[in-house]
Amino acid sequence: AGHEVAQAAAALPPFELGRRRRPDPADLSPAAGRRPVKIAARGRERLLYGRREVDLARVEQIVEEAQVRAIGHLIHRYAERHAHHPTLEAGLAACFAEVEEAGPDGLTRGRRGDLALPRPYEVAAALNRMRQVAWLA
Repeated sequence: AGHEVAQAAAALPPFELGRRRRPDPADLSPAAGRRPVKIAARGRERLLYGRREVDLARVEQIVEEAQVRAIGHLIHRYAERHAHHPTLEAGLAACFAEVEEAGPDGLTRGRRGDLALPRPYEVAAALNRMRQVAWLA
């Protein structure tokens, strides 16, 4: 019986993930009116990104406000420099490679010392919660 099950499983088509998507960079501008960039944390559960407020309350892996600030700056960096990558995963990998080289303060102008790096998963979760963002295939 086990041999028959193995044969049946081998006959199945290979599993394929759905289309890989990435956010439309045109929807990721943090500009707020005449002010060019507005990125701020409101505790560890809210990200202010331009005029948008992103609810991160259900992203349990975020443990401090400094991570929320870093998420906002990583999204901005992704939109500015890495949105051309074919997938979100590749674009975020390029962002994190830059940060690994320059440190978290490389995401902002000057040394701030108030950023704590999240994982790429938390940045992707924040992007997924930005309801106004269109996704490209």
